[in-house]
Amino acid sequence: MRREERGAATVLLVAGLCVGLVAFLGALGVVRFAVARAEVSAAADLAALAAAGPMDCTEARATAHDNGAELVSCEVYGADVEVVVGRELELAMGRTVRVTAWARAGPP
Repeated sequence: MRREERGAATVLLVAGLCVGLVAFLGALGVVRFAVARAEVSAAADLAALAAAGPMDCTEARATAHDNGAELVSCEVYGADVEVVVGRELELAMGRTVRVTAWARAGPP
């Protein structure tokens, strides 16, 4: 081994580990967002179903809150109820995004 090449494997290993760490943290953020989106979607479905029976948006607000979301809007259209719920998701480096979902419920 030549003297000027000494330690090159260590530098490459550290660089590879840094790239792997960045990729892992990026994937973790994507997974967190996907899970939050699924949870908010489920909260929207449940809030719409809760409001559809009595046609009361108060039930939708309580159900959304019980499922970790906030009721953004609730509209009654005849026999249908349409709700929009959301929640804040904290990402890396203090950034937050708002995850929202809507759902509609009523008779078939």
